[in-house]
Amino acid sequence: MEDLLGLGTCRAIGVSNYMVRHLEEVLEHGRVVPTVNQVEIHPFLRPRELVNFCAANDIQIESYSPLPKPCTSLTRSSSGWRKGTGARLLR
Repeated sequence: MEDLLGLGTCRAIGVSNYMVRHLEEVLEHGRVVPTVNQVEIHPFLRPRELVNFCAANDIQIESYSPLPKPCTSLTRSSSGWRKGTGARLLR
């Protein structure tokens, strides 16, 4: 990948699902710092150590988040209508 970047074939190098230990290894042995790290981040999973490490090393975070099912469903309970977990998160 670093050779392709040097040839101008690609504009940046990104990684996916790298934790701090993986990024430390890349920074120690690689010539190029990854531009972006794509990881799963959502209200129930917030890897603060990873986010802080990436910020300190100028690596952008791109997050993905699968929404829990049912996504935006409404269910009827004895006390009225209830929003599903996804709908509450989107609020």
